Amino acid sequence: MNVLSHNLDLILKDKHVELLKIENRIQGLLKETNRNESIKQRINKFKSLFKNIDIMPKFDKDVFECLIDKVVIGETLEDGTINPYTIRFICKN
Repeated sequence: MNVLSHNLDLILKDKHVELLKIENRIQGLLKETNRNESIKQRINKFKSLFKNIDIMPKFDKDVFECLIDKVVIGETLEDGTINPYTIRFICKN
């Protein structure tokens, strides 16, 4: 009976470790989901802010500097070729 009890303890410990790993994975996925939802909410808020704004007649440097953190010109495609005709605006938080 002692060997059986020892084997059951080992099996229970293994299952407990597996359960902890699964719980950690679930927590990580929940955090990622919450982060993705937060990003979606921020994007939707950003879109709604600009949805009803008329086109500005001239460039406003102050507005641009308040909204944009940096500008990335060009990109490297998956096959390694460079596309210089892309402009990406990185917005401030």
